[in-house]
Amino acid sequence: SSGINAEWPLRPGDNGETVEYAGRAIVALMNDPNLMQKSGKTITTADLGSEFGFKDADGRTHHSLRCLKTGIGMRYPWLGAVIPSFIKIPWSWIVAAAHHYY
Repeated sequence: SSGINAEWPLRPGDNGETVEYAGRAIVALMNDPNLMQKSGKTITTADLGSEFGFKDADGRTHHSLRCLKTGIGMRYPWLGAVIPSFIKIPWSWIVAAAHHYY
């Protein structure tokens, strides 16, 4: 085994989420005793999947848009393959970059 993740390189639309995944995110939120702490925040289904440990209907896990592995891997697959998926970019940085760009 080469140690390189076979899921890479990702291209837009390759590994989309199923509706079941979104449903699992809703169920996880509804069962979260700390739900009010998430109130007013932007949370993706991939972030919830990582937090609560659920997977998509076909067994896949999804990486957050904030995941450095996803962003780098779409442009540089060889580099994305070696970056751990737990490294996340803060939402404030993404918003600031988008605001500066537009």
